[in-house]
Amino acid sequence: MLVPEDKSDPLYLLVVRVRPELLAYFLRRVLSLAEAEDLTQETLLRFVRASYDPSAADAAPKMFRIAKNQWIDFLRAASGGKAGAPPSNAVLSDEALDEAPDPEPLIEVQISDRQDLERVLRAIRMLPRKCRIAFEYSRFDGLSYSEIAETMKISKSAVEKHISEAIKRISQAIEGGPR
Repeated sequence: MLVPEDKSDPLYLLVVRVRPELLAYFLRRVLSLAEAEDLTQETLLRFVRASYDPSAADAAPKMFRIAKNQWIDFLRAASGGKAGAPPSNAVLSDEALDEAPDPEPLIEVQISDRQDLERVLRAIRMLPRKCRIAFEYSRFDGLSYSEIAETMKISKSAVEKHISEAIKRISQAIEGGPR
């Protein structure tokens, strides 16, 4: 990744702050983590290539405008491109960026994401013991259903039941939470 080693460098500070939000932005739109990582990295690279000032007040919004353009380029490439489409490595000028709509305010995204995470963690803590353990083995430890069944000394179908119930309850907690 193209992050400066100096932790006081303005680019380092900007990337540390904005990269997780960029990744989340792309994860909500693409099918795989690898694609989201690639799009995030390309967004950061375009920001650097454009020689934008990472310490400027509008640095993060510019990065999100680049991300939006990166997403559009990704969609064009996926659909075979369109005649007259700008090249995918084009970086918008400052004037064009000023005309582009601002992304969702960063603080609102952070607050919303934090609230979602708190609801999920609360829902996980509230799960019945075996349900929670099976879910954590699956999602946090990456164990297969067979491995979970062996570890917990229960049947594979019981593991499936516990994880299904966990997902249902967590989904209800997210959907039922305030927005």
